[in-house]
Amino acid sequence: MRQFPNDVPIVIVAGGNASRMGASKPTQIVDGNMLLSRVLEYARRHSSNVAIAVRSADQAGRIVADNLMFDQLPGEGPINGFLSAFGFAKKCRCDFVLIIGCDMPLLPADLQGRLSHALGEHGAAIARSAGKLHPTAGLWRTNQDGLNAYIASGRRSLIGFAETIGYCAVDWDTDPYDPFFNVNRPEDIAKAEAIIQTAAQFRQSPDPD
Repeated sequence: MRQFPNDVPIVIVAGGNASRMGASKPTQIVDGNMLLSRVLEYARRHSSNVAIAVRSADQAGRIVADNLMFDQLPGEGPINGFLSAFGFAKKCRCDFVLIIGCDMPLLPADLQGRLSHALGEHGAAIARSAGKLHPTAGLWRTNQDGLNAYIASGRRSLIGFAETIGYCAVDWDTDPYDPFFNVNRPEDIAKAEAIIQTAAQFRQSPDPD
């Protein structure tokens, strides 16, 4: 099995236009904290090499980050976050990068471990829950040339890129909650807060004898 570095870089992609939210998604308050703050705290628990990919500085809100990266291809969508992430991994001298979305406040603690175990020789290992792939909850091999060629072909789909380089899907249980629930609309904030409370109760429940 391939030996993984102890400190795989993590990049939080936060540059979406949030058309369904109607406001800046990273700065939305969920259970008392900004979405981006929650995910940043998660990332810092799992790596000392953390960066945030944004379209503009205001998407980071009040967060001050040493590694704030901006879209290289304005208007071209989420693929920008991958360009930034691969570049950051190269800066960190790492062949892999864990890419996570700013809109996922319930990411599982074992995300990186399970993905790295599954990756093998694939180009990416991507989380899947309830049959849905989550490319912004994935461990990606930093194939910069492959990404550049994919973009040059005019394609922008993240799943399309995963199919091009070859990926494996890693399934997570959604009971008692989906750890990859993402906040896309205003009504999702209340749903996320309810799930956070459920998750807290689940963690506090004693193990059965």
